[in-house]
Amino acid sequence: MLLRRRAAILLAVALLGLSFGGCAKKKTESVEEVRTAIQAQIDKNLAAGAARDSAAFWSIFTEDYSYRGFDGRIVQRDEAVQYFGQSLQRQLGLKEETKVYIDSLRVNGDTAIVNTKQHVARSELGADSLPHLTVSNVTHRERWVKKPDGWKIQYLDELSIGPVMVDGQPYDLDLPGREFLRAYWDGGLDSLRVRYMEVRAIKADSVPFAEITLKNLGRTLLAGGKMMDAINVFAMNADAHPNSPDAYVSLAEAYAVAGQKELAIKSLRRALRLDPNNEKARALLKQL
Repeated sequence: MLLRRRAAILLAVALLGLSFGGCAKKKTESVEEVRTAIQAQIDKNLAAGAARDSAAFWSIFTEDYSYRGFDGRIVQRDEAVQYFGQSLQRQLGLKEETKVYIDSLRVNGDTAIVNTKQHVARSELGADSLPHLTVSNVTHRERWVKKPDGWKIQYLDELSIGPVMVDGQPYDLDLPGREFLRAYWDGGLDSLRVRYMEVRAIKADSVPFAEITLKNLGRTLLAGGKMMDAINVFAMNADAHPNSPDAYVSLAEAYAVAGQKELAIKSLRRALRLDPNNEKARALLKQL
């Protein structure tokens, strides 16, 4: 009787062992395996971009993907997809020298923090509708996550940009200006104002941004429905560039959109005092 009971216990233990043994254990990838898998995804992404295959290009990004530009602005996936579509319209082809590689990698379970270096050479149409060779260099810090269908980018931070060359000549990115814009995207309009006053207090004639840089910020805010922020940004640009007719025309356009007709007219008259032949200012003034 004792022997039978012992045999039954041994059989139960054996079956229990088989039951646990039959459960597949999750394989832990080594750092090198993760590096290889992510680099393969990067190479796939480059090939898709060169082939103008948008679906394949975006297949390595998560649905909740976003990125932080060098200027501090957070861009969500939908907007990034739109930008990519616009760039495809200009792009004529990638050059063989284009490469993106992993500089460093840290893995924690199903998450990997990856620093990449990118050297991209492409032929693209410029604003003059003519082909130009653009060579850019960018570094990213990226967060990759392991999904059932492989590693995907969830978030990236643009750490540095440049140098950028267009047809062999350096292209001015206004990096100081882009860094200045971080004050807005990190802390809003008040933060931008404080930063502006700090810079001007140190040196009254110092302008921490190119005119086009703040103009583009104003346009972005205007398109996003942030009317008052846009007006304040255009006003700051005019204050920093008081001899620019275009700065006052941009400010007038924002006032006009906001329905502030008198202020728009005042800005346009200022623009025309600086440049009596400014056709854009004259046309807008007639409309008002």
